[in-house]
Amino acid sequence: EPLDGRAGGRPWTEVEPRPASPMALTAFVPELPERGVLVVAEGAARADADAAVRLAESAGWPLLSEPIGNARRGPNAISTYSLLLAGASFAAAHRPELVVTVGKPGLSRSLLNWLRTADRQIVVDPWPDWVDPTRSAARVVPAVPTLGVGHQQEAAARPATDWLTRWRQAEASARAAVDAVLDGTDRLTEPGLARVVGRAGGPAARQERRWGGERRGMATRRKKVLGFCWGFRPTVCRPK
Repeated sequence: EPLDGRAGGRPWTEVEPRPASPMALTAFVPELPERGVLVVAEGAARADADAAVRLAESAGWPLLSEPIGNARRGPNAISTYSLLLAGASFAAAHRPELVVTVGKPGLSRSLLNWLRTADRQIVVDPWPDWVDPTRSAARVVPAVPTLGVGHQQEAAARPATDWLTRWRQAEASARAAVDAVLDGTDRLTEPGLARVVGRAGGPAARQERRWGGERRGMATRRKKVLGFCWGFRPTVCRPK
C-alpha cells in the first residue's frame, strides 16, 4: 500500500494539540455536513459524553452511543444502531459524510464496518496514542468540538432534511420489533434480561459490555446474568 498520505500531500492523520478550550468544528470542517453522526463508546469521559450529546442535538445529527459511552440519551439517541447497520441496504443508504468518534467503539462489528465507509472521521482522544480501531481517522482532537458561530447559523438556516428523521424512524421501527419479540415470550432470554437490567439502571452498561464484547456460550452468559440479577435486584430480574 502507498505510504504517501492523503491527497494533496496531507498526512494520513492530523493531530491537534490540546487547546485551552474546546475547538470549534469550523477550524477543520468549513461547511457543516448534513450527514454527520456522533459515535460515543468505551473510554469516553463524562464531560466528553455530555459534549457529544450537545453537538449532536445542535447539529441535527444522530447519536450512536454504546451503553458504556454514557451518552445514550436525548432525542437524537439511536439505541438500535447495531441492528440497523447490520442490514447492508440500510448501511449503504446511510453512509455518513462525517463521523465524530469519542472513545473506542468495539461492541458492534456492524458499526466498525460502517465507520470505514465514512467520507471523513474525526477521533476525540486526549492521548498521543489515540484509539482508532478502523484506522480511518483523518484528524485527532483532544476534546469534543463545538459548533462555531458559522455552523450555528448554518444549522439554524438549513431547511428540514430527512437525514435525522430517517434515523429516528428506523429506530422507532427496530425498537418496536425488538420489544414485540421480547414481550411475546415468557422464556428466559439474554436480550430480555439485558432490557430489564438496562431499565433498572445501575451497572447495566458493564453487563452489556461483557455480553457484547465476548462471544461465549449462552449457558455461561445466562449464569453470569442471573448471578448479577439475583445480587442486584432479585424482584425485578428473577424469572418466573
